[in-house]
Amino acid sequence: MAALHLLAVLVTFGGLFLAIFSTVCAASIVVLAFREGGVGAGTLALLCTPYAAYWAAARSTHRRRWVLLVGWVLGLVLSGGMCLASSVVRKMAGPLQAVPAPTDSAAPAPRAPEPPPPPRYAPQYAPQYAPPAGYPAPPPTLAPIYPPN
Repeated sequence: MAALHLLAVLVTFGGLFLAIFSTVCAASIVVLAFREGGVGAGTLALLCTPYAAYWAAARSTHRRRWVLLVGWVLGLVLSGGMCLASSVVRKMAGPLQAVPAPTDSAAPAPRAPEPPPPPRYAPQYAPQYAPPAGYPAPPPTLAPIYPPN
């Protein structure tokens, strides 16, 4: 199971790398559109992705325009596929199991929790209890709700 989790992490980072590569290619195409086509073509390429692809394929005169265009589209497709593959591998691997920490044999055993202190005045548990001297008796409205067994 740990190998599947490692594979999922590697596929995730591979997809992240391809997404960053695709973003760099797209940004390069937009910069070329601003340089070669002016403000109008650059702004349109920045705001409209299909126009950026059209401009890179049909109007650009850059010598590596096809490398940028293929890198952009292929990076998008492969990063999306790797994202999907990562989620499938994570589902196959199941939840990540925590490994218990090693125990020290010389460590003392844990103490049992102490019981809670008894209530100060609980007539339903101790009807013979009277409040200490100086304390007023509780009003009759604070009588037990349930009769004692």
